[in-house]
Amino acid sequence: MAKFQQTITVDCPHCASPKVIKKGARNGYQRYQCKECERKFSANGKPFRRWNHAEHIGAAIDMYYSGMSYKQIAELLKRNFDLPEPSKATIYRWVKEYSDAASGVLRAQTPQTSGHWVADEMQLKVGGERFWNWNVMDRDTRYVLAVHLSKHRGAGDAERVMAKALRANGGAAPKTITTDGLGSYGAAISLMFPHTKHIVSEGIHKPVNNNLSERLQGTFRDRTKTLRGLQGRRSGQDYLDGWSVDYNLFRDHHALDGDTPGEAAKIDLRLDEWTDVVKAVGEYKAAVAAAGADRKAQKKAEAKSVGYQAAKPAKAAAGKQGRGGQQLRMVGPRK
Repeated sequence: MAKFQQTITVDCPHCASPKVIKKGARNGYQRYQCKECERKFSANGKPFRRWNHAEHIGAAIDMYYSGMSYKQIAELLKRNFDLPEPSKATIYRWVKEYSDAASGVLRAQTPQTSGHWVADEMQLKVGGERFWNWNVMDRDTRYVLAVHLSKHRGAGDAERVMAKALRANGGAAPKTITTDGLGSYGAAISLMFPHTKHIVSEGIHKPVNNNLSERLQGTFRDRTKTLRGLQGRRSGQDYLDGWSVDYNLFRDHHALDGDTPGEAAKIDLRLDEWTDVVKAVGEYKAAVAAAGADRKAQKKAEAKSVGYQAAKPAKAAAGKQGRGGQQLRMVGPRK
């Protein structure tokens, strides 16, 4: 009977070298050691320098933006994945690191929007204090262009959220903006977008309304329990930024026939869930580490070459001088 043989190629996640050897096993996973950088690792699908699988980290972040607390997430990971229960600090680090990475990538994208914006604000508590959560969304794609947390809701606060939306929209001013009757909107829009039509909602049941933005606030309100554990405006803004990434990229929308707002706005990042973000960040870190290892090896080789070339003439001069030369340097003139 013919035997089936499968060859698996394993590269070092630290320096990307293919020169690896087997080095025992741990927790049922094969261990390896790199012959280049001499570091050990497991080929178990875990992201770069992380003990947990990308799927576990991605699931934790998804649960967080679905409204669960750090404690609830830790207990669920332990029960569903048969893992040691991670600490709340660990889950916080996961959420912070990968949300910041995804926010940075999304800010570099320019969505294809309809040019018809809706804006609204709602009051919420962050760390026991009252804040205002502003949002600006494109009407047709449901793409959230800006979220902003402030202590007040004056014209300056409205200008800041509109400036964020303008940057996210690639600098293109909207055709229309629909808001409620708050006077701060009128002052900000007339100053920043003099050629944009400002539409003021007449009420929920009226033909001219702001129901789309109200529904967005309702969606957000369902997930704001986690905000109670945050410390203040900075941590609250971090949550809003991560939440907008989650909403735009990973939440299917009924009004968009099951697409996400990001898909409707032609954002093509090839990210379908938070696990993809974790994997992408791990690959990026591994590539950076590999490049650093290459530079270090190159500098070491250059230093070795320079040292060898400098040593050759010095050695030749010492040979000509001989032992007597050493004595002449040591003996001074007689007094």
